[in-house]
Amino acid sequence: MSGSSSASLDWTESVDWSTMVDWIDVQKDPWAGVNIDLNALHAIVCQFFRLSAAQCGPAVTLSEQPKSYACVYSFQLPTQSVVARLVAPVKPLFKTESEVAAMDYLRCHTGLPVPIVYVYCSQSSNPVGAEWLLMEHMPGVELGEVWDQFNYPQKQTLACNLVDFYDELFRLKVDGCGGLYHSPNSVDGFDLSRTPRWLGAPLSAESLCLLRSLCSHSISSGHRLGPIHDLSLINFHLVMPTSSQTRPVFSTDEYVKLISNNGNPPTRNDWDLMVREKCLVLIQSIQKFYRHSPFFGSSAASDFRFSHGDLHDGNVLVDPQSGAITGIIDWDTAAFRPSWATVAGFGWFQEDAERFIIGTNSPNNFENNVQPEDPKLRAFFHTELYCTNPDLFSCFLGGVEFRAILAVAADDPLPASKSDIFFIKYHELGYWQESRRGEFPWDMYAWRLMLLNCHQLTAIFQERNRDKVAASNPLVSLGHETSSAELAMLTKGFVLCPVSKFWFDRLTNHIPSSVFITVIFAFASLSPVQPLFFTMSHIPDPSEMAVPESHPQADPQPQASDIDVLRSIVEMGRALLDLNTILRLHATEYHLSQL
Repeated sequence: MSGSSSASLDWTESVDWSTMVDWIDVQKDPWAGVNIDLNALHAIVCQFFRLSAAQCGPAVTLSEQPKSYACVYSFQLPTQSVVARLVAPVKPLFKTESEVAAMDYLRCHTGLPVPIVYVYCSQSSNPVGAEWLLMEHMPGVELGEVWDQFNYPQKQTLACNLVDFYDELFRLKVDGCGGLYHSPNSVDGFDLSRTPRWLGAPLSAESLCLLRSLCSHSISSGHRLGPIHDLSLINFHLVMPTSSQTRPVFSTDEYVKLISNNGNPPTRNDWDLMVREKCLVLIQSIQKFYRHSPFFGSSAASDFRFSHGDLHDGNVLVDPQSGAITGIIDWDTAAFRPSWATVAGFGWFQEDAERFIIGTNSPNNFENNVQPEDPKLRAFFHTELYCTNPDLFSCFLGGVEFRAILAVAADDPLPASKSDIFFIKYHELGYWQESRRGEFPWDMYAWRLMLLNCHQLTAIFQERNRDKVAASNPLVSLGHETSSAELAMLTKGFVLCPVSKFWFDRLTNHIPSSVFITVIFAFASLSPVQPLFFTMSHIPDPSEMAVPESHPQADPQPQASDIDVLRSIVEMGRALLDLNTILRLHATEYHLSQL
């Protein structure tokens, strides 16, 4: 998602990434440390096609961008051109296996222009240095390069082809949600419908065991469901869920929860989990209004259709003369998903952002209809969708709200996350329509108050990071201390209100080392009193606050009434949120400006 505030543009520079539990490295390149041997790849091409080295041209780079999921090269042979797709070590074994199986499956069950995969290797321990596929070179150019030059008849042709593409995928239906894999029984068999493995690096016993254990749900004689690879689940900047954490699921609720949690068990921090759980709450609440719908109601919980997973102008190839689609490539995120999630359109035909709030962005209201024939083309596309498959048309138009919520579930974690802003705008702009749907699924006022308190706390942490205050790391690690409260690193100015200052002095001087305590100061601007939130395993009694001999100059022991104040403040903090988790969080000024 993209934000509209300039304050959010430099968030990657203002964050201490070493303290972020969800992020590995925002600058991470999955190709770092990978040594590609193109000469070895050239030799494999010659070997497979039984050519001499002189008959095979050198590798020509088609795509070699840093921080990408694949590098693509072409080799010119005497009678054809072949494409070599080298796969980054993201979800090793499974992503390549799923991509190959998806293309094989589509060639067997549809008439779509999908590349033929001649041979592949899903083991990185091969002479090339990475997993790879040798594929048919599809004709055409990327749609994004020629769309602006197309006339209306060419765009009509493309619209018809796109409808046929969605229709063929939509007709592929199974009872589970997951990636597509060859049946492990056919791994070493002679099934001619599947792409052969390269014999130079056969599957290891460990890899074969993993495929058999994680791809166990059969959907046909030759294919099974296995780990799913939605884009949010393979973000190499984050702590990625393992393949065992992204196994197939068998209901829409389970799928939304899998995306919200970024795996099962979850990999998100407690703050993001607290916000993302509202995605499932909202979707379940909306489903109640579609009781008789085969696609949006609870009866559609196990209705899953096939989808590309990452369709955009760069992986749709077209004939620049006619506008016809000549190839669909990059199937590494293909999977069976809920019906409403499979047909959103792409490029100019992507209408979700025109008709609904997406992320933090208000609807565009078709402002990109800049050409006189644009409204006519949209009407033509809608008509073709409906006439070809009314169910497809229903999912395209009616699924926009579900897809918008799913995008929130898939959003990056803090500090990039804007999930909370979506819910606030969704409520404020009236998308719930309380006059028709009744009360909102949760108390938004109380929820926003909680967010504001937490955002102010994390904003304090961010300000301290920008100023490079030395106390930052001790604060982050404080939650792991079990012997003492190392609070002396808190710098002057962090404690602002008199009550906070009083207890700060007492706690740093008098609390026994045997008492495990984590202290966090936060200020609630919506409350008439600025409270001090504590989380601790034990609330000290007055006797425990006695002045030790090592501090002869310390202030007198606090009075019982002060202890009562402390206890009440502690209970407030516990009731609001377990702020132990906040020690690991940061936020940007963008959140505060939107709240």
